[in-house]
Amino acid sequence: HISSEVFAPSVERDYLVRAWLLRWQQAIPAYLDAQLKSEAEGWRYQNGEVPFELPMTDELILHGRIDRVDVREGECRVLDYKMMEATRLRSKLKEAGEDVQLACYAHVYEADEAAFVSIEKDKVVAVAPPQDLPELAEANIERLKALFAQMREGAKMPAHGVDEACAYCEMRGLCRKSEWSAA
Repeated sequence: HISSEVFAPSVERDYLVRAWLLRWQQAIPAYLDAQLKSEAEGWRYQNGEVPFELPMTDELILHGRIDRVDVREGECRVLDYKMMEATRLRSKLKEAGEDVQLACYAHVYEADEAAFVSIEKDKVVAVAPPQDLPELAEANIERLKALFAQMREGAKMPAHGVDEACAYCEMRGLCRKSEWSAA
């Protein structure tokens, strides 16, 4: 009932949101089981939808919002919810630096743990980066600083698009990624 109430204003504005509500309602039992397991491990909810600012340079500040922050006896864990399969999330995290989201969140909170929470039908799985988290966070921050410095200097940046996102991109005609393999 709570989910229906929370989703109601969005469903009124966009009937497609009803699909997200139905997916969530299907996952509720598995989510509650995962939450009870997390609490049994000593983790406690501290905050959600936490806005942050991450100064990169004097002129550049990254802004974001962390889905969830948990604490346990002096430890901190940041979580980001995703309604996609755990295998896809593991793939995103496999190579250090491919995903900067969790690394930035971990850096902001000096987190001991960070994970995507895959919510898909009747499965809820935490997917953490396989690398050392503090090292990964620091390496990503340094890489972002270097990339932004390069952009300020006029360097051309390669387009990195995921095929499934590129298929619907408004800039497809400019980027022409679909023609890259033809060369």
